Amino acid sequence: MQMRRISRGSVLFGLILSLLLASCGSGGEGVGEAEAPIAPPVITGTPEGLWSGTRSNGGTIWGAVLDDGSFWFLYSAVGDPTIVRGAMQGISQSDNGTFTASDIRDFSGEDGLRLHGTISGSYVPQESLNGTASVTWDDTQTYTTTFRTTHHAPSVDASDLAQLAGTYPGRPFGEGSVQALMTMTISPSGSLRITGNTSSTSAGWTAMACFETTGTLTPRAQPHVYNLTIDNVCVVVNEPHTGVAIFDPDTKSLSLLALNQNRTSVFFYRGTQQ
Repeated sequence: MQMRRISRGSVLFGLILSLLLASCGSGGEGVGEAEAPIAPPVITGTPEGLWSGTRSNGGTIWGAVLDDGSFWFLYSAVGDPTIVRGAMQGISQSDNGTFTASDIRDFSGEDGLRLHGTISGSYVPQESLNGTASVTWDDTQTYTTTFRTTHHAPSVDASDLAQLAGTYPGRPFGEGSVQALMTMTISPSGSLRITGNTSSTSAGWTAMACFETTGTLTPRAQPHVYNLTIDNVCVVVNEPHTGVAIFDPDTKSLSLLALNQNRTSVFFYRGTQQ
């Protein structure tokens, strides 16, 4: 009988081939480590910019978050977006889509309340800013309101003070006054003057409005937002207030919001450039 001679190389090749076929045939089912979870995207931007939207009580809200983290928002009367009824201000902390503030001031002109509290929310840079404000009056009563806003980028740049020059009929609110119809005049250099001499009734109050309010606007690096100084709010509270003015060149609307040094007194105004 003739014997076939098998070389060691052929045996080794056969073993390797068998192992390869076995691994392919298993299909990998139930073998190996589980896939690692996909990490959520990291949000690197900030909520800086102009925002506008709605509140859970049916009113509207608009304002700005500045590059220093401070935010300045006004909100309207329920059912009437043309009347400013209150303001919120504070310093925010933002990180990876989370927006919080621990020491906000909420001045409700409609209820005559000065409130303090917190905000907890979220943001997507240049898209949305949403949150819940929980504020307390007299450390006994707590009010909670949610807001949902979208980023607003006016189609026209407005960084030059000369663009603000003109008259703005509107209704100011300050300590000791009500929202009587008055007129604000702004010069090309940024000086402003609000005049009026009338009484009015608002939210059950009847009082004499401010006879005259004066102030100054200066540019900021952030477009459409200006530094604001109010020299005197009215005959009742005669002390400086500082804050911001926000101009929307698309609607010609100018909103002012300023507080005194202790953040216990507020002045706000909105008018449309004539």
